[in-house]
Amino acid sequence: MFLFPDLSNEGKAFELWIKKANQIQRRLQRTYFKVSDLLERLAPKLDKKKGNDLADYLIKLDWRLFRNQCIKNTVASHLHEMPIGVKGEKSVAV
Repeated sequence: MFLFPDLSNEGKAFELWIKKANQIQRRLQRTYFKVSDLLERLAPKLDKKKGNDLADYLIKLDWRLFRNQCIKNTVASHLHEMPIGVKGEKSVAV
């Protein structure tokens, strides 16, 4: 199972998710979690400060891109360009 932790200052949420995933894996045999560092690597510092998560980026994308398989080439470039509101605010599609 792939996990995408919320962003946080200094990667604290990311480290916590790794720790929890490892604890669960030890307790449940044949369970495996991959904690993605995608957001940690690509998100701007402001997004980390706001505590954004994967959903904050996905709601900015046009769902038709997923259907047309174009998303592979655009996600990384859009990640840096997309303005994300403060966590909890309703976002308007761009």
